[in-house]
Amino acid sequence: MCCVVQGDEPLPAFVESGRWRLDTVPLDPEAPPTGFDRRAAAEALRSMGCYMFYGLAPEPPAAATARPERP
Repeated sequence: MCCVVQGDEPLPAFVESGRWRLDTVPLDPEAPPTGFDRRAAAEALRSMGCYMFYGLAPEPPAAATARPERP
């Protein structure tokens, strides 16, 4: 599940729950992720402030997915 938010807008509260990987790289308009629908995104961003879709996002680097050890 992917959630798109415009760069100048705050993150939705559910994104800050810790179950999401934050990727601040802007979408490439020439090669958006698989599953991204431009029309649906425009409408959702306009009406709800975010656009959620099922898609394939690139895998994060191994260091980014490592969870810190608890003491």
